[in-house]
Amino acid sequence: MKRILKRYEEIIRQVVNFNKFTVVFSPNTREDDREKVCAQLGVREINTPGNYLGIPMIIGRRKASTFRFLLEKVEQKLQAWGSRVILKAKKVMLLKTAAQTIPNFWMSLFLIPREIIDMIDKKMNAFWWGSNGGTGGIRWMAWERLCEVKEEGVLGSKKLHEFNIAMLAKQAWRIINNVNPLVTQLLKARYHPTIDFLNALPVANQSYVWRSILETQEVVRQGCRRRIGDGKDTRVSQVPWLPDKYNGYLTSAAYPELEHMTVNGLISMDGREWDSDIITELCNERDVSLIYQVPIPMRIRSDSWFWIHEEKGVFFCKIENFLRRVARAQETKKKHHTNSTVQQKTWSKPPEGWIKINIDVACYTGRDNIGVGCVVRDDRGVFQRARSNQIGGLRKPREAEALSMREALSWVKGRRASKYIFETDSKLLVDAFHAIEGRSMFDTIVEDCRELAKHYEDVLVKFVPRSTNSVAHEVARAAYSNSGLREWYNTAPDFIICNLLWMSINRSKYALLQKKSTITDPTYS
Repeated sequence: MKRILKRYEEIIRQVVNFNKFTVVFSPNTREDDREKVCAQLGVREINTPGNYLGIPMIIGRRKASTFRFLLEKVEQKLQAWGSRVILKAKKVMLLKTAAQTIPNFWMSLFLIPREIIDMIDKKMNAFWWGSNGGTGGIRWMAWERLCEVKEEGVLGSKKLHEFNIAMLAKQAWRIINNVNPLVTQLLKARYHPTIDFLNALPVANQSYVWRSILETQEVVRQGCRRRIGDGKDTRVSQVPWLPDKYNGYLTSAAYPELEHMTVNGLISMDGREWDSDIITELCNERDVSLIYQVPIPMRIRSDSWFWIHEEKGVFFCKIENFLRRVARAQETKKKHHTNSTVQQKTWSKPPEGWIKINIDVACYTGRDNIGVGCVVRDDRGVFQRARSNQIGGLRKPREAEALSMREALSWVKGRRASKYIFETDSKLLVDAFHAIEGRSMFDTIVEDCRELAKHYEDVLVKFVPRSTNSVAHEVARAAYSNSGLREWYNTAPDFIICNLLWMSINRSKYALLQKKSTITDPTYS
């Protein structure tokens, strides 16, 4: 022990003060051994270590008594407020922003006993309905009912036990994604050296922190999904990797071939598509449909985890997710208000030297594939080429839009032009293309789009209203009537000629109106 401490001093270049050191022994340690250790280290023995940074150093079997201080903290706060006359609106604010936040720090590390949680709930319910410190009044409704969502006409306060699970699940998410490598390595070496967290089992003499995190295993298992990269690190039958919110595991019969197979065994030799022969032979109809929904990235990357219940694929506690959505909604509303007066209503030609590509997707209910289409026009607004194709597998709308953009970027790659403007009517796709990388399957496709865009001198991705993107939508719809891939060069297909002419007429009218408004506007006189 002395050698370890000496090495520690050499590394951090600080001296350990043994006068402040104390040691706690197990009840099984003999008295003479205790005396020898204290004499060798020059430290003193204590019976109870107490708290460190507000956290109990040792948590015994009587956990309710260990965490009783949380109840006392909340009770003291409520009693201080109860001596005054407080309006109901202010009571709501005090309960949500002060009383319910007291246990947050400890909830992120420990599973608070239900006994303590129930007693805190009773104290807050008494404060809400009562007066004189919560001693009077009739409890017209249970606290659990008051914690339902606001849309049902109640307070919308958070349920402490569920929030406790969410906070611990966030720690589990950090362990799964190796956010803190040192802590992850220590926990894995101690508690699950040969398996991952989702399959870890309780072990003897585990700490209460680990036992608390392990309580969230089922919750995390329901939301965690494997994002497929090269597929080499994901077992086909032992890891949740299918995009199903309720069950991410394979439900096919347990063939011996699937037991140790990794997902890369289901991908074709060129690594660009799923091997339909192997998949249809080993998997049932449900699994086949879900597998085809998993996008295969164009560039090699390792497998990773994402949270299927969030658009960005990153785990958030309920309150964090709520605040994030509110902020995003406010930002979107502000942008819409700012741009509503100048929003483009008709298709416009790109600047000189640029090529404009409109992309869109067509999805039909009951079909197991999607249609993608793109239309290319030059800086004079003249049609150059178009492409229509089918992509197998059911897709969410945002993933389908991202696939249409990836198809277009791949198609025009290597052409003589180097400046492209891509227009789409998917705001989600445009925002994701310019945002920080996420973890979801949608972000896998968007990352491919970013990589493809690096091969061009200039690439702009813009959002346009659906009315100005109708030509691309017609081309995407045509994929269902074509037997396969279809391309048109120089001459536009018959089914979009009328649309192109109509856009050209509207564009001319729009330019004329703009010119007239500029002449008659007194600000220009």
